[in-house]
Amino acid sequence: MRINWKSFIRVLREVGPIALVFAGVPPVLIPAIVHGIELAEQSVSPMTGPEKRAFVLDSVATAATAVNAVRPGTLVSGYPETVGKGIDTTVAVVNLIERQRAQGAQEGATTQ
Repeated sequence: MRINWKSFIRVLREVGPIALVFAGVPPVLIPAIVHGIELAEQSVSPMTGPEKRAFVLDSVATAATAVNAVRPGTLVSGYPETVGKGIDTTVAVVNLIERQRAQGAQEGATTQ
């Protein structure tokens, strides 16, 4: 299946924040996570899934440091595990939507 990156990013921006909230991610980190996933998925150099996840976690750690510098104590120490689960959940949901969309488009093309 060929990935339509414009569609992937659009779905990520729409569904990602909702999936992250349900995963229990601190709301202040949601924009950084969505942006990190977007950057990892559009990377010029190919990355494996675990490399993309590590890239996003690193980006979020930088954002968390900034948040805690501006507002000390905003994020507690256990957030990285929650963020990791949120990343996995978000990517899984977006991929599921994209697979269903591609399958529906493929079925529509064969019936015409």
